[in-house]
Amino acid sequence: MEKSAALVDEPHIKYVCDWMQAILERVEQDEPQPLALGNIPPGSGKSTMATALCAWAFVRNKGFKILYCSHNSDLAKKNSMIVRDILKSDTFRELYPDAFRFRRDADGVMSFKAENGSLFKIASTQKSPIGNHFNLIVVDDPVDPADALSKAKSTTAANFVNQALPSRGLGNFATLMIMQRLSDIDPAGTWLELHGEDKLNWLCLPAEKSARIRPVEAERIYSADGLLAPIRLNQDKLLKMRRSLVNSYSGQYEQHPTPVEGGLLKRAWFSVITQQEFNTLTAGQHVVFNFDIDTAYTADAKNDPSALLCSAFVEDVLYIKDVREEWLEAPQLMKLIEAFVAENLEGVATRAESMAYVEPKASGKTIVQMMRKETTIKICEAVAPTREKVVRVNGISSFCANRQVVLISDVLQRNKWNQKFLEQITTVPYASHWDMTDVLVQAVERALTPVVKKKGFRLY
Repeated sequence: MEKSAALVDEPHIKYVCDWMQAILERVEQDEPQPLALGNIPPGSGKSTMATALCAWAFVRNKGFKILYCSHNSDLAKKNSMIVRDILKSDTFRELYPDAFRFRRDADGVMSFKAENGSLFKIASTQKSPIGNHFNLIVVDDPVDPADALSKAKSTTAANFVNQALPSRGLGNFATLMIMQRLSDIDPAGTWLELHGEDKLNWLCLPAEKSARIRPVEAERIYSADGLLAPIRLNQDKLLKMRRSLVNSYSGQYEQHPTPVEGGLLKRAWFSVITQQEFNTLTAGQHVVFNFDIDTAYTADAKNDPSALLCSAFVEDVLYIKDVREEWLEAPQLMKLIEAFVAENLEGVATRAESMAYVEPKASGKTIVQMMRKETTIKICEAVAPTREKVVRVNGISSFCANRQVVLISDVLQRNKWNQKFLEQITTVPYASHWDMTDVLVQAVERALTPVVKKKGFRLY
């Protein structure tokens, strides 16, 4: 299998392999069969088992044709190389010398052929043209977890699976899709909606025992403490994933994805404490307040306002001290930023360590340049976002659901920001404005993935 990787054998490995073997045997017997869907968490060896299935199919069948699909060409190529390495290994050739003799004129990564007519080919779910017809079609992770809630990516992958693949089969071919659940619109979701659970060969194995296990008899492979893979995915590993996973833990590990529309962040996830309670909770800790800023040059309330957030990340909890949103032109916005920073750092011993992070869109870049030139504020551009807004919000949902975002009550009652803030972030994606949600997401993402702070600017 994969070079330098020793097999970690756990009960679910044999169970999944037996399930895959039964699918292959139906193809060999030319029996019709339902679409096969395996929802299995990452890190459990599902891709390793799928690539091994391909090599095993070539051992058992001459002239066998396999299409292997993944969410992009790079991943498909990686899996292709694993299959090729198995077929070319000394051990395989010693055991099965005639199973797959590579044709010299057809020995590539995108596809390779055997002298007996067998074929292995790869494809990306984001591209439709395929060509050829196949006995077995394997779809392995059709959507990148980073694009879990991207409607465009999920729709393209679902169309590929539901429209392009059905016409690519030979006889009573099999389509096997293995993936962790990502959203209610991922390809697995479309299969369940189109065909129904009862008409699919559905294997659903959450990382921990739950009512979502399919078939129900698979509960027997779980450990005494309810784990699917107690070595690979032990309690410590799962706890770490719950706290730090950028994509939704509930989808990838529990096989219970968050709906794309509505309900991404719940009010019950956010507690509010007093300044005195915050001081008690963080006593003896090194507390540094930082600022996240989303800029918009406008005085028109019809447009998005600028938003400013002050927070401190202490012991895996993001404490939010203050949030402000205003519709201002550039000069007034600069004054607001200065005042906001000064108010929230008044009397703070670590104020020299604080940094203001500005979303690097056009207006933000200008603000950073102007503030550096005209003020003493320590300010820099935040890491540029690369994913859609709703995807990023869902990315912090596990962190928020674990009660790791805490609001400090607005003692001064300057603008009752606690209530305004909660109203906006808990109504996404239906909120008319996203400014405060944007700075929350930026603050959480930075807390989970610290960036190198820039030097050279003093802060008050």
